[in-house]
Amino acid sequence: MRIFAVILVCSVVVGAIYIIIFLRSPYPYDEDYAVCYALLPEKRKAGISVKGNKKGHIEIALKGEVDQTNTPSESHLKLFLECVIRIAKQKGKKIKLVNIVRLPQEPLGQVRNRWSREKDIPKLAWTRSNDRLNLIRIGDAVGTKAGVIRRWCNENASCVQCEPEKPNENTETVTISLKPNAQLERQEMPSTTGDPWPVPPKGHDGKPIAEPWQDIDDNGTRYFLVCKATSSRGE
Repeated sequence: MRIFAVILVCSVVVGAIYIIIFLRSPYPYDEDYAVCYALLPEKRKAGISVKGNKKGHIEIALKGEVDQTNTPSESHLKLFLECVIRIAKQKGKKIKLVNIVRLPQEPLGQVRNRWSREKDIPKLAWTRSNDRLNLIRIGDAVGTKAGVIRRWCNENASCVQCEPEKPNENTETVTISLKPNAQLERQEMPSTTGDPWPVPPKGHDGKPIAEPWQDIDDNGTRYFLVCKATSSRGE
């Protein structure tokens, strides 16, 4: 009887483990985020995960690139991130993005400055003769750093030259130059808060004391440069 009881207990334990492993929710951390996974097409949920870390924060990770055959598209990834961030805030959790960057519409020089202080690659580089690159718009975009800059290089190919042309996760530095025939248009940069941008102080010469990527007038209106695509006939 005792042996039978031991076998019975073991069977129950093994059965419980089987149920936990094979019948558990497909979402790795919290079923509350299942609604966010539901925003992704069924065949494009690979590579994205939500989990808690040792500090109690929520980590959203992306393995691979957006727009692969089984990974989320950029638009779906944006929806997914917004969903998880909204729920995490309701729970009082902080968010940490792993191998994912989210860029609003901002000047490229601001992105280069921020990425230069971060450990992961790639970094962005250009010479002083290409200082206008500081003000060229990038974003709104989401994905890995390499993927975001690769798409930006492709979308702005009529104005810029990137080396390498197609950065990947092993690319350490993307060197960017402005093409001689680049057509750039100065446009107002939308505020991320809805309020006017802070007006930088002025120096003794009366000019604003601002970073190279800050083009702000006295009314708090900020500008960046937008690449105007040219036809292949004009190339």
